[in-house]
Amino acid sequence: MVDIFYQELSFEIVEQNIAFEFLSLLSEIGGFLGLLLGASVLTIYEMLDFLTLMVLNKMKKRRSTQVLKIRESN
Repeated sequence: MVDIFYQELSFEIVEQNIAFEFLSLLSEIGGFLGLLLGASVLTIYEMLDFLTLMVLNKMKKRRSTQVLKIRESN
């Protein structure tokens, strides 16, 4: 037979509380990334807009040079 004895007859209650709600966690992560990268959603949109305009301008210049070459050959 095995006898088990406890040194104290008291116990400790441990509770866990949610530190962050899901949206709060996303906000914290987004704020940290904004500080880390120095970019915002508007900045990213502006960069994509700028790159799109650059590509469209290059395509337009190519098309106009091709038209000039065709006219010169005729």
